[in-house]
Amino acid sequence: MVQMIPGGGTVTLVARSINEYIHRALVEEEHNNSDSYSNSGTSTSNICISEAAGEVGLDLYPTGDYTNSKSPSLNAYLTKQVGMFPDVIEALTAVHLGKNDTMSALITGEWYMKGSHFPNWGRPYEFASQLMDKVGRGEEARDVARIALRMPWWTLRDGYQGLRDVGKMMGSSGGNSGCDDVRRMLANQDEMSNGGMLPGLKTNVKTKKQKALEEADWLLNKAAAGEVGWDDDGFRDALAGWYKAAGLRELAEFVLA
Repeated sequence: MVQMIPGGGTVTLVARSINEYIHRALVEEEHNNSDSYSNSGTSTSNICISEAAGEVGLDLYPTGDYTNSKSPSLNAYLTKQVGMFPDVIEALTAVHLGKNDTMSALITGEWYMKGSHFPNWGRPYEFASQLMDKVGRGEEARDVARIALRMPWWTLRDGYQGLRDVGKMMGSSGGNSGCDDVRRMLANQDEMSNGGMLPGLKTNVKTKKQKALEEADWLLNKAAAGEVGWDDDGFRDALAGWYKAAGLRELAEFVLA
């Protein structure tokens, strides 16, 4: 589940599944009602979410489990018992930093990037790079920024420009690099990693479908970066064309709808 600000170029991951979203809402409702009771001395319970969730909610969350768990914090309970949420993990990291516990913050950031948590999502890497840069680990921040730039840019929160700078993806003149410049630099790094810059060695060969999807991805990256607009002349046609070339006709039709 994602949300997006109207006119924005990126989306925010709210929950990995509807079940985790509902489960979290039920726990937060109990937490908020408990706070209302303790602060006012009278219950101001609002069971709207519980009622709306019905039997599905009861299957997901036994009422009172959070209260009885004696968890040190709401975010700790959500992470341990409910699921993985980007804003919760980032909040836990902020708590560690607030206690000047840099190592725990970095460990949490590393855990955030674990591939099985948010596959193909750039925000965990963007956040970790920003964290490393903040605590003075420049080289690590640079390397993680370059990983983040290989993810879809519409899955970042703060845009590609900051990552471009931290990742030292600057043009030969030292000026700001555009999307195409960053793409070329990333491709050159991949070539070197694969041995493509060495005589007699071949790089990985991509299929026509992979090439078409790569072109579609970069069009979306440019839109996320603000270099092109969704409603610019020819943008939808170009994007749909690459999806058709990849054999994704239904997706192409959706783009043109």
